[in-house]
Amino acid sequence: MEVQLAVMTPKGEEILFDLCDSELELEKMTVLQMTNKIAEKLQIDNLRIVYRTKPLEEDKLVGSYGIQHLSVVQTVLMLPGGF
Repeated sequence: MEVQLAVMTPKGEEILFDLCDSELELEKMTVLQMTNKIAEKLQIDNLRIVYRTKPLEEDKLVGSYGIQHLSVVQTVLMLPGGF
């Protein structure tokens, strides 16, 4: 089963995004890997991912945040000088 996320873009649009092939793969993926996949799809650099109002740390595993199939994540543009 393909794992999908609902991704809120910086412009406020919601897109359904195919992220990986299984829940196990999702749990073992780092936030940085997930961010890179989303940034590539959106063709935007310097993204941060937010889930349930929390900015995600790039070195943590996606599974540690409880993100699963059809979870909604927000993307935020990182600006020079901070979040």
